[in-house]
Parts: sequence; C-alpha cells; structure tokens
Amino acid sequence: MAVTGWFVLLVAAGAVPLVAVGEPWVLLAWLALCALLGGLDVLLAASPRTVRVERDAPARLRLGESADALLRLENRGRRTLHGIVRDGWPPSAQARPGRVRVAVPPGERRTVVTRLTPFRRGARHAADVTVRSIGPLRLAARQATLRVPATVLV
Repeated sequence: MAVTGWFVLLVAAGAVPLVAVGEPWVLLAWLALCALLGGLDVLLAASPRTVRVERDAPARLRLGESADALLRLENRGRRTLHGIVRDGWPPSAQARPGRVRVAVPPGERRTVVTRLTPFRRGARHAADVTVRSIGPLRLAARQATLRVPATVLV
C-alpha cells in the first residue's frame, strides 16, 4: 500500500476542526475516517498483480544512440487499472520517461515506450517493472514489482 499526496492533505485538513473544537476525540475521529477512506480506496483499486507484462528491448545498441524499449501491459483483472508504471533500467541506460501514467481497462492492452540512450559501454540489465494502481478516490494505491528481465549490450 502507498498513500498519495491527496491522503496527506486530507489528514492535514483535520487539523482545522481540532484547533476549532479543542477536543482530542475530534482528532481520533478524523484519523479513523481518513484510515477508513484510505483502506476503502485500496480495496477498490485494481490489483497490480493481475497485470501481465511483456518486455521488448533491442539486443544491441551503439553508445550514444537511442532506441525504444517497449512494455506491453495486459489487464487480466475485472477493474480498470489507473496507475503509474516504472520501467526499472539502471541510470546509465538513461531511460526516459522514468514513470508513465496508464489507464488499462479489463481485458485490454496498452504499450509503454521507454527511450534508452546509454552513456556507458557494457551490458545494461533491466529486471523489474513496478505497477502502482491508484484507487478511485486517489487517496491510496496498491503496488507490485514484477520481474521482467532484459539485457541490452552497448
């Protein structure tokens, strides 16, 4: 589970009633409500583990040249996945963009393109793809790191 900035703002908004009322139970009630909403948001978020990820990366690349590495995401769940995908290349691969927002309806596929421009010779290994599924209230998210290995020789 991961919380978003909206969750932090929601919790901070509870400071106003606490100062106005001056009762500690108001703070506890507000924190309980925030925790309930955050938990509900996590339950309503699509499971990132139901996403099937395939990677297509070039086998070789010249130093200083750029090429695209593709991630194909397939949502095998029953809920639309609204979230963020991070392709885990090392910094020397200069993978751009680092994170991509996606929306994948159930049973559909989306492709995420990552531009690689390595600045060091040798093998560049990518192993993990992190999928963060944000709930409909945008307060919290479910996250999974999936192993999808690839190697590019520079």
